[in-house]
Amino acid sequence: MSIRKLFTVAIGFLVLIISGNLVLNYYAQIKWKYNQLDRTMSSELDGISQQIDKELSLLKNSIFTNEDSNAAPFSTAFNFSLREETHLMDLLKSHDKSSLLAEGYAIYRVPRKGKDNTFLLWKHPEGRVLTWAMEPNFQWLRRTLHLSDNKEFLIFVGPGGEVLWKSPSYFLKGTENLHGPIIYNVKGPWFKDLNGRLYWGKYSPIMGGSVRLYVLIPLKRFFYLLCGNILSMAAFDVSLLIIIVGIGFLVFKYVLAPMEEITVLASDMQDKLFAATTPKDLSITVSKVARGVREIISRSKLEEVGILCQALSSALQSYVYQQEKLLASGEKMAELNKTLQATNEALITRDRAWRRIIEISKTVTMTTGFNKGLGRIADIIREVTGASEVVISKKEGNEYLPYTESGYGVKLSDVKRSLDLRLKDASFKEDKVLWIEDVYTDPLSLAMGAPVKSEAIFPVFHLGRPVGVIYLGWAKPKKESQEVLDLLLPIASYIGGMIDSKSALQGLRQSYQYMVERIQTITSIFHEETSAHLERVEKYCFLLAKSLSLPADQVEDIALFSRLHDIGKMKVPLDLLTKRDALAEEEFDIIKKHTIWGAEILGDAPWLRIGRAICLYHHEKWDGSGYPYGLAGEDIPVEARVVALADTYDALRSRRAYKEPLSHEKACEIITKGDGRIEPFHFDPTLLSLFVEIEQSFDEIYNSFEEPEGVISL
Repeated sequence: MSIRKLFTVAIGFLVLIISGNLVLNYYAQIKWKYNQLDRTMSSELDGISQQIDKELSLLKNSIFTNEDSNAAPFSTAFNFSLREETHLMDLLKSHDKSSLLAEGYAIYRVPRKGKDNTFLLWKHPEGRVLTWAMEPNFQWLRRTLHLSDNKEFLIFVGPGGEVLWKSPSYFLKGTENLHGPIIYNVKGPWFKDLNGRLYWGKYSPIMGGSVRLYVLIPLKRFFYLLCGNILSMAAFDVSLLIIIVGIGFLVFKYVLAPMEEITVLASDMQDKLFAATTPKDLSITVSKVARGVREIISRSKLEEVGILCQALSSALQSYVYQQEKLLASGEKMAELNKTLQATNEALITRDRAWRRIIEISKTVTMTTGFNKGLGRIADIIREVTGASEVVISKKEGNEYLPYTESGYGVKLSDVKRSLDLRLKDASFKEDKVLWIEDVYTDPLSLAMGAPVKSEAIFPVFHLGRPVGVIYLGWAKPKKESQEVLDLLLPIASYIGGMIDSKSALQGLRQSYQYMVERIQTITSIFHEETSAHLERVEKYCFLLAKSLSLPADQVEDIALFSRLHDIGKMKVPLDLLTKRDALAEEEFDIIKKHTIWGAEILGDAPWLRIGRAICLYHHEKWDGSGYPYGLAGEDIPVEARVVALADTYDALRSRRAYKEPLSHEKACEIITKGDGRIEPFHFDPTLLSLFVEIEQSFDEIYNSFEEPEGVISL
């Protein structure tokens, strides 16, 4: 633990001990003060109650012995004056005096405008009733209770809860129109009035318990009575705490803080010296530490701290001087490192570009993601060359068609028009790189309105043939760079292979389509009525496969090879296909073999895999009740599931040798609800849901490829 932390803990502990002692002491004094106030108030109230009862007893005796009964009685606690009150006389006339004054006397309060009067009614032995207006001697009461004039409140409450007298007069102002007890007990010695104000107080019954005398002290006054005498003591104690904290602060600021700053500087210098990688870093670090030490010297008020810091600063300055000499010789080495670093960065850039292209090549095939992958390569070329525009184009005949662009910001058709002007220029040679460092010196670039400052067109070859170009444009002037040429050479070779392979694949796919069309022609020759049927099935299959979000090439293959789904019927006798009567079981078994015969006709060529699966499995059913193998669920290839639904719809709509054509609505009802022969669970549920969404398109396709008059589909 550091001296600073130890000192802080010691000061904090000392302050805590002193504060705790003060709190406990004040608590004891407040508790003693409270008990004293409680005992004094209770004792004095009991004395007042006894005094009032004693005086009432004397008053009663004087009535029987005093001949002048009209004279006002003498009392210490009350002031009496003899007065007849008309209201009271009426009251006495209307009531039985013996029941009204059963105790010999009574207190009665007469409401009057401006001020209420309270009367003492006393029954004289002669039968007449004496009435004295009475008021408490509040001065005597306050002296007896040791109360101030206005800061504590006195209140007399009558038998019915009415206020007989109160002091001071403004007490309970605003409660005249409120209903309920004027004063009520909350808990223990705590009371509230109808305005919700809280008081501490005591009360005592007087006059035989018919009247209650309350002494109430407001909350703020109550706390002052408890704590007022200890404020001077608290001021002294707080001053002592401030002195202790102040001494601690001075020691902390002028002794401990400089010592800790030196420690932090030394630790920081150690860390930075280990982390420094160059002599310059070392020199800067030590120089900062030296400045920090000098700042400590300027702030410190202690001589010993100043001497220590001065010695440390001198040692550090000497080190900085030696280090600056080393820096001078290190700068020469830095120049040599720059050249090596530039070469290394070029290699790293080239390596990074190739790594990214290799990663792209792992996910790109000739059938999926080709254009997207080529676009990502264009982005990489733009990034590593600093170009603002990159366009990759393929050559078809004498034209260059843009495949993709990066940063060009316009349509590919606009890119083509711009490149056509440049590539037809006599200065462009397919076997050489065309680099224009300043387009403003080139008339053609000015005519094109090129938004760039420099351009380069890099020819792309594959197997010695030009297959395309890579166009680069820079927003800032760019001199011809061998580094860029070396970087683009292998990338252009890779792009050339991609473009050439894609072109070859497209040619192969065109051959597939031609072959399928020829086979369809043979099928039409064998049985001419199937031609329109095959056209419609192809369109249905394209819609369903596309709705499944299959890859575009797979969608096209399913649609294309759907034309061959019944090619196996070429081996089925024609009389069975056109028979109007029900087929015998042996005859139907022959017809079911058309699925296997179709697969055999297509053979095992890989590029006919989808067509072979369609021929073989398009009569399988989702629930496993189909033929030829009874496959179920996803064991049936997706292409066969698509053709099964499309073929069923068209069969329901078409005229057959054994049935009449059905309407679109009836066909949809049979497929989605079933008719005993065809059930919805025969089809892929996902495909069935998609069919319901697009069934109107099926009707439009059917109506656009009508059967010739008199033709019967098989």
